[in-house]
Parts: sequence; structure tokens; C-alpha cells
Amino acid sequence: MIKKHSYLLLILFLFSACQQVIEKTAENLVAEKKELIGKYHTLKSEKIKVFLPEEFNYISTKNYLEYIEKLKDTFLINTEKQRVDFIKNTGRKIYFFEHFESGSIANIMPEKYIKFSNTDAKYLLAIIDKTIKSNSRPYIQYELLESQFKGNKNLKIFKAIYEVKSPKIEMKIYKHVYFISYNKKSVLFNLETPVQIDCDPYIEKIRI
Repeated sequence: MIKKHSYLLLILFLFSACQQVIEKTAENLVAEKKELIGKYHTLKSEKIKVFLPEEFNYISTKNYLEYIEKLKDTFLINTEKQRVDFIKNTGRKIYFFEHFESGSIANIMPEKYIKFSNTDAKYLLAIIDKTIKSNSRPYIQYELLESQFKGNKNLKIFKAIYEVKSPKIEMKIYKHVYFISYNKKSVLFNLETPVQIDCDPYIEKIRI
């Protein structure tokens, strides 16, 4: 259940790319978003299709963990490894999609179905906010930019967008968190990018 999850996704993906490349490719992501250019990725065992910008590619959990092992912050490495291990030990799955050239990464985690409404939004936000901050370095600052509930009789979406700042990283990072319930299924979607983008059109095309 969401109370037990760690929603922390490392903000260290930018260390492997130069700032000029990041800014250029991030601008392309924003431009393509206007035309909603992307592709579907099928999670066959979950019977879920997610629509992402076409630059994003699937990366296995094994390769993802091998990637973070190369980074220098032991705390962040151990925190993310523990998070992935916890998810696996509870029998759940997590799927990673990356666009390392722009310093962007997404993960998708199928959940047990949770029915929620607009009145539950503040509780979802409190859980997400507390979990993110409790699993983060003290010098990392999270500023909530937006939280919103969207939905109809069948589809329910809650989103929270954070600006992530640190004196050790010159660039800002934006963390987009979505919790989606539809067709008796729930999905947690997390995206981190060097620019704030409108993910809603992509999220709304999810097939559960």
C-alpha cells in the first residue's frame, strides 16, 4: 500500500551528462509534448500500456541498479537499492524508462487497486510528501509547485509536482508524481526531468 512505499527516485541522473546537452534535449521534450509525439510501452504481465515521449526507452531493473552503482553518493545508492529490494520482496514490480541524455528517468509501479476521490487528495499528498522528504538528504530541498486531482466516474488521477534543489547541484530538477486508478487497477508513475513538463496528456493515454 502507498503508506509503505518509498517514492524517492534519485536526483543524481544529471551527473552523467553535460549541462548544454541536457538543456537542448530537455527543450526537445517540451517541444514534442505540444504535438504529443510518443510511443506505447506494454507491460505484458500487468496488461498495462503506458504512453511516453519517444525518447524514453525501457531499462531493466538489473541495468538500472548497475548504473546507480557507478555514482558516488553511498547514501543515495543504498537508499535506492533498499527501495527496489523492498518492492521486490513484497511481490510487486517496478519498471524503469530512461532518457539519460536529457537526465530524465521514469518509473512505473503497478499497485493494488485503491479507490479515491478529490476528498482523499490531501491525504495522498501528505503521504507522498512525508515519504519523499524522510528518505532524502537534509541538504536537498523539495518545493511543492502543484497538486491536483482529476477524474471522472471511472478514471482517477492525483498528481504532485516538486521542484528539487540542492547546493551541490547547479541545475534544478522537477519531480512529477502521479497516482492513477482505473478499471479496478492502480498505478504509481514517477518522472524526474531537468525541466517541468506537462505530463497530463501522456498520463491520460495510459491503458490499464
